[in-house]
Amino acid sequence: MSLPKAGDDRFGVRMTMISTVQGLKTTLTVDAAATRTGPNVVSVTNGGLGGAGDADTKQAVESGARRLQTVLAGKTPQG
Repeated sequence: MSLPKAGDDRFGVRMTMISTVQGLKTTLTVDAAATRTGPNVVSVTNGGLGGAGDADTKQAVESGARRLQTVLAGKTPQG
């Protein structure tokens, strides 16, 4: 999956599993993403039976990278 430019590097993958549970077709989708700043990494997961929202995963990666940079600067992130 494509991710926003956050941190020094980033990687993301979307996994989808389709199965039948008690006769009903069920789809589980999970996004796993990581962003690196220096030797430090933040990882996020997003998903569920209703799918994984692309925008939500991208926003979480951007937010995680910003928070990591704040911490590495010796400050406390808000929220």
